[in-house]
Amino acid sequence: MDCNHAICMTDPISGRLVNTEMKRFWVMEGDGCHDFTIYFESEENKSAYLAVAVERDEGSVRVNLENTVDEGIDQG
Repeated sequence: MDCNHAICMTDPISGRLVNTEMKRFWVMEGDGCHDFTIYFESEENKSAYLAVAVERDEGSVRVNLENTVDEGIDQG
């Protein structure tokens, strides 16, 4: 199994690039194999990010969203 770790150096709250000396505030997201680290400019920005509600946990989706019906397709 190939595992990947990504690093985001742009603070998602401020939109600014985080200076390499400022890598004190961070969050690790993911499942341990396909995870990523997000760096923040400040503890306040990190807290604001963590306060954002998750709209939908993709891991709990158990519905097949594939459209197998050809209704509405132009038959030409």
